[in-house]
Amino acid sequence: MLATVERNRVRGTVSHSPTLLRTLVTTRHLQRYESFVLRFEEAARTLAARERDPRLASATIGRRQYERWLSGNLTRRPHPDACRVLEQMFGRTVAELFGPADGAGA
Repeated sequence: MLATVERNRVRGTVSHSPTLLRTLVTTRHLQRYESFVLRFEEAARTLAARERDPRLASATIGRRQYERWLSGNLTRRPHPDACRVLEQMFGRTVAELFGPADGAGA
């Protein structure tokens, strides 16, 4: 589904409804980059400990990446480690997070 959404965004045919990620960020009051990145890094450390993957402990994202994620204007999926952290953080798949929020039961 994410690939279809991404292809359609490139073509300009996707409605401008917010993604589930944007809706969850808003409802959890993580709109400020600094707030989001603290939670992202915390989720990365938790995942690193749980999966015994020390590389993840230092995972973070830049402001521009965060803004692209919130805009929903993606040309490809986030890097695999970022996907794992986002799924840890929100308890949803990346396909769900970057899909439309409509009817997703945020």
